[in-house]
Amino acid sequence: MQLDGYLENIELFVDANDPNVIYGEVVVPSIGATTSPYKLFADITDEKFKSYLRQFLIPNTEGDVTVSSIIQEIKDIIALGGNPDTITPRVRTAGTLNTGLIEYDLNNHTRDYVKITSKGWKLTRKHKHKFLKRNTLGTQVTPQHTQKSLLELLKPFVNTDTKSFILFTTWLVQAFSVGNHSALLIMAEKGSGKSTLTKMARTIVDPSKLNATTLSEKKDDLFSALSNSYFVAFDNTEELSTETSNILCSAVTGATMAKRKLYTTNELGVYELHNTVILNGIDIIPTRSDLASRCLLIKLKSVTETKRMTDSYINSRFNNALPEILGAIFNTLSQAMNSINIIAPQKLPRMAEAYTEMLAIAIALGISESTFNEIYFENLDKIDKERKNIAIVDAIIEYMESPHVTGKKLQGTVTEIFNKVCTNYSGQKNKIAASASHFSRKLRREYSVLYAAGYTVNFDNTDSKASRIEIIKNK
Repeated sequence: MQLDGYLENIELFVDANDPNVIYGEVVVPSIGATTSPYKLFADITDEKFKSYLRQFLIPNTEGDVTVSSIIQEIKDIIALGGNPDTITPRVRTAGTLNTGLIEYDLNNHTRDYVKITSKGWKLTRKHKHKFLKRNTLGTQVTPQHTQKSLLELLKPFVNTDTKSFILFTTWLVQAFSVGNHSALLIMAEKGSGKSTLTKMARTIVDPSKLNATTLSEKKDDLFSALSNSYFVAFDNTEELSTETSNILCSAVTGATMAKRKLYTTNELGVYELHNTVILNGIDIIPTRSDLASRCLLIKLKSVTETKRMTDSYINSRFNNALPEILGAIFNTLSQAMNSINIIAPQKLPRMAEAYTEMLAIAIALGISESTFNEIYFENLDKIDKERKNIAIVDAIIEYMESPHVTGKKLQGTVTEIFNKVCTNYSGQKNKIAASASHFSRKLRREYSVLYAAGYTVNFDNTDSKASRIEIIKNK
C-alpha cells in the first residue's frame, strides 16, 4: 500500500485505558472559500475520521486503497512497534504544582486550554499536551482574570462552617493538579444542598455531559465511571462494600487494574485509574479504615425554609460567577507554585502529596500553616470519631463496658472473644463479622479507632493451636 508520506501527516495516540483504541489528529484542509482549516481529533473508527480519509487521503494514494485498509494499516504499524504517544486518563488537566506547569483543557470549539505557571496564567491554542476526548467531556466556560479572592467568590455557594469551607476550597483547587487527591465526603441531612454543591464542584473542575450518578455496587459500572472521567461524583451514597472501597482506594491514589473485556473471552483490558472523587450522602463514613484514611469530610448546615432558594436562582448566580471563580483558582495555583517547593511540613498524614499541595494552596489563599494544619488534622480525627459507630468497634466497647469484664483486660482466643462480643452485642450481630477469622482481620484494621476510643488491642500468634487476643482498657 502506497501510504508513505501520507500517514506521516496524522498524529496517532493510543488510549491508555484500552490499547486497542487509537486516536488520530489531523489538520483538515479548507474546502473552497467558505471554510477554514481545522484540527480533527477522533477515534480512527469514527465517521469524521473516515470522512477525512475518503476526501483528503485516498484521492492522493496509488493502488486499491480503502478506508478499511488504511485503518488496518494504522493498526498494523502500531502492532509492529510503531507505538505512538499514549493518552493518559487525564482527560481534562495535566501537570502539577511541583513541576511549575499545569495545563487545563476547556474543550471548546477553538481548542483553547489554560496554561498556568508561577508567573500567572493565560489562554493558549498551541497544544503541547494532548487531552483525551471522551464523548461525555463537557465544555468549560472561558475563565476571567480577576482580583477578587477565591474565598470571597465561593462563599455564597458553600453552606458550611469556616473550617469546612477552607478545607473544601483547598481540596477543590488541588483537584486541578495531577496527582493523588483525598476523596471528599459531603455529609448532610436532606435539603441541605449536598447534591447542588457536588454538581458545582464537578462543573468547576471537570464539566461533564453526565450528572452526578449513584454509586453502583457492580464492579464493571464502577470501572466504567472511573475510567471515563477525571472528576467522578457520586450522589446520595449509602453503605460502601469492601470491593467498592478497595476500588475507590486505588482510584484516589492511582493504580493500574485489569478486568475481562468481554464475558465471552479471556482477554483482559487494562484500566489506569487516577481520579478525583466526591461522594455525598446523609451518613457516608467509610467503614473500612484504608478508605477512611484517604478521605476528608465536610458537613453542610441545615437550610431553613425561609433561607431556601430555587435551583434556577442558585444556578443563575453560580453560572454568572463561574468565569471569575476559575480565574481566581488559576491565580491561586500560580501563587501556590511559588511556595510548594520551599514549605517543609512538620508532620505528614497518609495522603502526604495531597496534603502538601493543599497546604501550599492554603498559604496562597492567605491562610497560615498552623491554621490549616489545625483544620486538616482535626478533620482526620473527626472521621475517626465518626467511625466509632462501626459495628465491630461498637460491639467491643459495649462488651468492655459491660459487667462481663470485671477488670481492665480481656484475654482469650479469637473464637472465644468473637463469641462473647457477638452474644453481648445489642445491635445487628451479622454486621460485626462473618466468622472468627473475619473478626480477627477486621480488628487488625480497626485497632487505631479502638485505640483512639481508649482501648489497646494486642495480637498473639505464637500458639500453634489458636491465635489469641488481648484487649486492654486504657482509661
